[in-house]
Amino acid sequence: MAAPMTGKRCLVIGGCGFLGQHLCEELIKREWNVSVFDLRKTFDNPKIKFFLGDLCNKEDLKPALEGVYCVFHCASPAPLSNNRALFYKVNVDGTNNIISTCQEVGVKRLVLTSSASVVYEGQGIKNGREEELPYAEKPLDYYTPTKILQEKLAILPPHIAQSKHKIYSEPANLILTSRDHSIGTIQIALSFALDCDSIVKTEHPT
Repeated sequence: MAAPMTGKRCLVIGGCGFLGQHLCEELIKREWNVSVFDLRKTFDNPKIKFFLGDLCNKEDLKPALEGVYCVFHCASPAPLSNNRALFYKVNVDGTNNIISTCQEVGVKRLVLTSSASVVYEGQGIKNGREEELPYAEKPLDYYTPTKILQEKLAILPPHIAQSKHKIYSEPANLILTSRDHSIGTIQIALSFALDCDSIVKTEHPT
């Protein structure tokens, strides 16, 4: 059964990016209490509270997470930036910090946006369900390996429940969104934050 979210506090990490801004708009339409955490503020909205800081810094994150029920993690460097060190810092170290800080302050749900690239090796995928596909063994860029590591960080706890487009990690209450990069990701992310029912236990591909 979907959880009632009207008035509940959520934080969109990377909320000043393209996906993050559109997600904020949809959350506001649904009467969530929305905050954004990002490196810099790139737009104004009187219905959003902004926090600026480094997602790798626990002390920067903590004030933004106070009283938050659900976190949407959309932050990532642009895939075409080709900056291996930055990819690792944000996607791996940053995500690890977000997860541990969320657990520390008692956040109930974390929705993580991933990437279709984690299962793509340059060949078309036919008749495949993405949650059944193994991770790419020969990633096409520096970005993808860090997104694979990011997913693995989110599902490290031993008891994993997974269903189509989502992975729910029981000990940490983490939800992993679809790997789709389209705006459809927003609808999927919202549905995960609202409803964790009908989750089938299975193994995630390694």
